[in-house]
Amino acid sequence: ILVSNESLTALKWFGIQAASGVNGNIFYNDVLRWIYDVLFDRNIECDFISPETEELKKQRLLIARNVAKTIKNAMTLLGIEVPERM
Repeated sequence: ILVSNESLTALKWFGIQAASGVNGNIFYNDVLRWIYDVLFDRNIECDFISPETEELKKQRLLIARNVAKTIKNAMTLLGIEVPERM
């Protein structure tokens, strides 16, 4: 899970309104916790990383490969053919 100050700022600017939360607002930590809880319940391992870390720089290729797989799977589910290379 990529955690960044930019995401925190964006959520402050474009907040999520809800029936629960403090004054009907949902905060950045609430969203991260929901994502983590869903992954945990499904026994999916995840790490919290910052975009400024060397760890992310090393894992960009792995992330890009998994994003490509996810897009291909989503398009296949929608019945859209995807080329092998773009």
